[in-house]
Amino acid sequence: MDIAKVPDESVFILFIGSLLHNVYYVISSADAAFKKTNDIKNN
Repeated sequence: MDIAKVPDESVFILFIGSLLHNVYYVISSADAAFKKTNDIKNN
């Protein structure tokens, strides 16, 4: 298998990197939505 040639560390780092990126994106999106609803409530 070609996958075996790739070092496990690099695959792990890529996986963690993309996972963190997705988590950050979700959190920032939720934060923006939360601020929007707060603005609507306050006005």
